Amino acid sequence: MPQGKTVISSNQTFVIGLPSGGSAAGDAVHSHWERYSEVLRGAAPPHALRGHFWCREASADVPAARIARSLGDPAPWRQFYSAYRSKDVGFRPAMKLPEGHGAKTGDILHRFTLTMDGRVTYYNVRRKPARYRHGAALRLVDEYTDRRMLIPWVVVGGYAIAAEDLLVDISWDDLCAQGFVGGPSD
Repeated sequence: MPQGKTVISSNQTFVIGLPSGGSAAGDAVHSHWERYSEVLRGAAPPHALRGHFWCREASADVPAARIARSLGDPAPWRQFYSAYRSKDVGFRPAMKLPEGHGAKTGDILHRFTLTMDGRVTYYNVRRKPARYRHGAALRLVDEYTDRRMLIPWVVVGGYAIAAEDLLVDISWDDLCAQGFVGGPSD
């Protein structure tokens, strides 16, 4: 289960945080990545296969480095220092679904809107994710009904992952400070 922000919507509890990505491309670590990478490749829009996104794991090889995964890269993982910011590394959260959610693997759910300092920052009609403003407060809210503002999530079992990066130029440290990561030892 991802650790991160708890969001309550319609009396249901969702936990939204970084996906578990394993520490190397060929390792056998049981992770969210192993469970949903194939489904996500088939369901994500083509533009969402480019770039990397932060995962929960620290690198075993480089102290202070964290793992970032990619869906379209032949080397689907990289190590970046936790303070690293780039337009090529983004925030693509995973979400633990509530019991009895009723969705099947491969379904697309449209839930929540990402705001930065109270302004909507994610639109699922945009082909380039917004850049994070260092120090800005991120919130996932459920007050919007316009489908263009709702995040598309790809369901895999009891979890879902955002179909694309919601933000770029955000570091692992930024996400930790925002509460999407429990800490460096998680």
